[in-house]
Amino acid sequence: MKILIVADGPVPHPYMNYRADPLAKYLSDKGHDVSVLCAEPIASSDKGAKGFENINFIHIPEYTSVRKKAGIIRRAYQLISMVKRLSGLLKNEKFDVIRPISFAPAWAINIVAQKPDFPIITSLSDFYSDLYRQFELMASTSISRILQKMERDIIRKSDIFIVDSPTQREYWKNWTLEEKKCVVLPHGIPRGYHSELYNSKMNKLEVRPRYEIRKSTKIIFYIGDISKLDGLDNLITAAPIITKQCKDVKFMIVGSGTEKYMKKLKEQIHKIRIKKHFILIPRIPHSDVPLYIGAADVCVAPFRLTLTSNSSVPNKILEYIAVEKPIVATEGKGIKEMLGDIIKYVEPENPHMLADAIIDIITEDSFVARIRNKVETVIDKLNWKNIVQHEELIIKTALDHKVQDFRLFDYKLN
Repeated sequence: MKILIVADGPVPHPYMNYRADPLAKYLSDKGHDVSVLCAEPIASSDKGAKGFENINFIHIPEYTSVRKKAGIIRRAYQLISMVKRLSGLLKNEKFDVIRPISFAPAWAINIVAQKPDFPIITSLSDFYSDLYRQFELMASTSISRILQKMERDIIRKSDIFIVDSPTQREYWKNWTLEEKKCVVLPHGIPRGYHSELYNSKMNKLEVRPRYEIRKSTKIIFYIGDISKLDGLDNLITAAPIITKQCKDVKFMIVGSGTEKYMKKLKEQIHKIRIKKHFILIPRIPHSDVPLYIGAADVCVAPFRLTLTSNSSVPNKILEYIAVEKPIVATEGKGIKEMLGDIIKYVEPENPHMLADAIIDIITEDSFVARIRNKVETVIDKLNWKNIVQHEELIIKTALDHKVQDFRLFDYKLN
């Protein structure tokens, strides 16, 4: 098969677990003719990354966050560049299938391929129209409406639509999604996460001395984007309750956010006089993520509920699971129906409940022992090789035109 993957992030991605990476690599290894239209790599060394040698790369300008006005302009420039490159590609080459990863690539294809003679297989885990409004960005009401119309057009044009959970499929129905063309297929776990290397005591000790953390200190860990929607202000509110019962603890927060929100969190930490318990670390290379998670005693995801967070399976949760760490997270419908009881759930925006759940885990480990076998099963099913192998089957089936209801391919984790 000749396959075109379209992504607005770089491939391979240095800072996140990105679906385009294992998909492109696997399909190329299986002998398919794979082209990837994606953002220019952040580091020049990524251009010749191992395992991507036989892939034809076509680059567009680098991905930029839209949280500032200048970011919106740069994203618009990236989208225009993507449309131009796509237009040229589709005029000069014939592909068997087009695989956009996320919103911007799907919209670009929607513009260029007016009457496609190939299937379009799209994955959308985020409700961008809702997130734009939630972030209170520039002209949020009017732009959210435009984004929602764009999402509807993407759904209409897609032959197969990939989502994280059955709840997410239900939500997209309000955007006129036809259920039969929708498949539940979550993100996977990168190879190498679940290994003796990352779970060894030696690796736990590598992180602790770097930040002068004693062996006996309990680490409460968070990684990811940092915004109001991620709920770290609730974790900070919960911190004094935790430190009152467990004095030898550190809250390690890895990630970056807007200057305004980060300043607000630092002011909150200073105001309640618990600065000595917090370690704030800017985003780290993705290859280092398992090392940091491996040092943790409990991992948290105290997000606020939105359409996206209530229906998706966040990357941070998958990464926590991959290193077999106990997790405390907000009870989102999508996470719960996909992952079951291997997570200790709490109500959204409830610092007291969040504190109690964290204290329970760091003062006794029966929860970890109780879920161990279930975690092993989920880790095996979430191996990226199994996920992309399943997607290859979906692609082949789409080309056969014999299956009418792609819900048959829903990927179950428990």
